[in-house]
Amino acid sequence: FSAPSQSCASPMIDLSISTQFLWALGFAVFWYTFLQRLTPRFSQWVATKPWARHAIQNQKRMLYNFGFPQSPDPPLFPHGTSDELSLYMYSWLTVVVTIHGVCGLLVLPVLFKGWQDSSDVERLAYVLGLIADVGYDIQDLANITLSTFAPDRVGKPRTPLVFFIIMTLHHQMAMLLVIPMNMRYIDWQPYHQIAAASLFGATLCYGTGQYKMTLDMAKGSELRQIKGICLFQLMVVIITRVWVWFTALYLTMWKLYDDGDTLFISCGVVVGLLFTIFNLALVKDGIQAVVKWV
Repeated sequence: FSAPSQSCASPMIDLSISTQFLWALGFAVFWYTFLQRLTPRFSQWVATKPWARHAIQNQKRMLYNFGFPQSPDPPLFPHGTSDELSLYMYSWLTVVVTIHGVCGLLVLPVLFKGWQDSSDVERLAYVLGLIADVGYDIQDLANITLSTFAPDRVGKPRTPLVFFIIMTLHHQMAMLLVIPMNMRYIDWQPYHQIAAASLFGATLCYGTGQYKMTLDMAKGSELRQIKGICLFQLMVVIITRVWVWFTALYLTMWKLYDDGDTLFISCGVVVGLLFTIFNLALVKDGIQAVVKWV
């Protein structure tokens, strides 16, 4: 990969693949430590709340969809999907949503001002926001690989293979996209739109989803909140995963074609197709949720 032109670069940022990868590894260690320390404490806090039982039961239902067993399945799940496991997964996902939100905030100045009109600090924030998210992907990919194939080494229940495949494909797509695009097309506005839409789409949908899990559908006021959240989530998915994604992908592929960048065109077709499948799956889930609750 070639470095960006001098007009696109910043004296505060080294966009070489080695430097970006080292930053990503550093963030991977940081996020792993952050999650290991904060998740158990957050779990203890959640357990004291009156809405904890709703969150645990709703989290269980979501885990069942990802291949977690509903009944004891020794030796992998001797207690099935227990309340303790569901509580931990709920707390872990809430912390992960916060991480995506922090990374998303860092890309906002460049998104609104454009690369050329942003300061060096704002450019640095954009790059670090994306690399921080790649760092999270690296640590989570390593962690979920160990918990799937060597759970005893990390002291966690074994991750179902279906969940492992879904998360692995998602992480690999993000890692394949960010670092090369930072090197070659860091100033390309549709790339900024894709990055921001992906981060904030996940933050808004999963953040409201975590709140939705705490609600009691037997209460009229909370049932209305559930319906409203489902509609909001579908709206966010359509904006970020359909409108922004397809328009930005179209513009990006045309730019690659005009530049004669055959390597990026080939990678863009593969990554674009995988991301499209992933995004359409999210649209499908959003529609099903609206049909179910609204």
